[in-house]
Amino acid sequence: MYLVECPHCGDKYHLKNVEKYAGKRVRFKCKAPSCLRSYEHKVVAQQRTQTGTVLIRSDKDTIAKTAWLTCNGLDGVVNCKVGKGKYVVGRKASKSSADVKIPVRDINMSRHHCQIVGIEQNGGLLFTIQDLDSVNGVYINDVRLDGGEVVFLSTGDIITLGQTKLLFITK
Repeated sequence: MYLVECPHCGDKYHLKNVEKYAGKRVRFKCKAPSCLRSYEHKVVAQQRTQTGTVLIRSDKDTIAKTAWLTCNGLDGVVNCKVGKGKYVVGRKASKSSADVKIPVRDINMSRHHCQIVGIEQNGGLLFTIQDLDSVNGVYINDVRLDGGEVVFLSTGDIITLGQTKLLFITK
């Protein structure tokens, strides 16, 4: 999934066949009735993960030293620091799995709902998120990821898991 956001009104669109646009500037016309303006967006690059999955980076993806997830759920507001490595986010259970690094109390979440990975690059970290075939899905800025899909996170992204919202911030 690759989202393109209109810089004028903020409407978001899903870019299909993104591989053919990698590294190019693409011209769009906003479809929002109140906007209808044209704009350009550059799809920066492609990157292969160790599993062979092709990820597409955008201009907004930033290399950071660390990142924080601000979780607004049934446990109130909780901040979780994420760095290099894998962070599985899942439902908090009485017998929580040891591999769930970010447990959340939400009955609408799967025990292993999604995973956030910090990847070292150019002296910093890039962060990805992957839906681990959860029942209720993973939403990034109100757009649902396909099961198993891996996308880059950008600072300010809002991740919705069940009834819980997470704000992703890089530092």
